[in-house]
Amino acid sequence: MIAKKYAIGLSLLTIFSACEEVPEFQEGESAPVVQAYLYAGEPVDDVRLTELVPFVSDVEEVPVITDAEITIVFEGNRYSLSPASELEGTYSYEGDDLTIASGNTYGLEFTYQGELATAETTVPFPPEETQISQSEISVPQILTRRDLLQIRDSFSETIDVTWNNDEGEYYYVLIENLEENPEAIDVNNSLPRQFSFVSEPTQENIFSLRLFVHYQQYGLHRARLFRVNEEYANLYESLEQDSRNLNEPFSNVRNGLGIFTGFAYNEVYFEVKKR
Repeated sequence: MIAKKYAIGLSLLTIFSACEEVPEFQEGESAPVVQAYLYAGEPVDDVRLTELVPFVSDVEEVPVITDAEITIVFEGNRYSLSPASELEGTYSYEGDDLTIASGNTYGLEFTYQGELATAETTVPFPPEETQISQSEISVPQILTRRDLLQIRDSFSETIDVTWNNDEGEYYYVLIENLEENPEAIDVNNSLPRQFSFVSEPTQENIFSLRLFVHYQQYGLHRARLFRVNEEYANLYESLEQDSRNLNEPFSNVRNGLGIFTGFAYNEVYFEVKKR
């Protein structure tokens, strides 16, 4: 599921390595870094473990942990995860008897170098009153540089995704083109087969989609609005600090670093048509 791969868009290993106040380790010791995300109504397949080795500065690739015995705990039941085949260091649950639901609290456990690492999260409820201002928009195709300059100067129409956010919570938006072979609006621009965009977390109640920034192809698009859990918000806020006063980023993993958190989303659709 492509949405999961954009959950944070941050390398937690890089973040913790760059901090001035990471937990103290003896030379040669390492710590596990967790990036584990649960999505309401989705399978568990976005759990990743890497290693932080503070005294090794010449590591070219992120060290991954491939042999961990990871368990999701829910209401006294334990669900063992298996290594995923597509990406080393990633784990998933292969059974069909574990449901991720809003309002439920889940635990994460694994042993690293003889220490039990644990974390806990409660999956939030989906965003409320999610709406889109229009379900389709017409855009002329760009064939020349002159076309591009004209549309940049004249095209200001937006598609607005809105929701209820009376409590000032964090949300983020994922835009995906759903066409199998989408046609580019600008024929001279080299694009991935299916364009996608993920926003930074926002505390607003509106997100305006603009041409070239949030969509670059014709066809059907999906906008998923994710409600962010408390742990994710705390992590994001800890990264938005004054660069003159760096502190350790938020972590809710005991005997480790990183984040175990949950998300829930609503989705709306819009189509980009050729004018």
